[in-house]
Amino acid sequence: MATPYPENRNSTRFDHFSPLLIKDLRSGEIYEARMLNYSDDGIYFESNGEFQQGTKIYICIQKSPYYQSTGILKYFYGEVIWRRELIRSNSNYGYG
Repeated sequence: MATPYPENRNSTRFDHFSPLLIKDLRSGEIYEARMLNYSDDGIYFESNGEFQQGTKIYICIQKSPYYQSTGILKYFYGEVIWRRELIRSNSNYGYG
């Protein structure tokens, strides 16, 4: 599968679009974001929030691909592994 940023992946990635709220656990700031895909190892999201690599975050997924129930908010703890500045997007950064 060709991607703009080829990477070694441990798990298959699936497209899934969902609005997110991301809370930076250190600062307490909350940012809107959107998930574009996910795998067993994590998610890819875009946001105008500026998170550094290693930032611990709390994620609220409004339409979680990990659960079959609809209309239920799901919450996860996570860590920003990488960040890329985006040029052709409505958001400033892409995160994994």
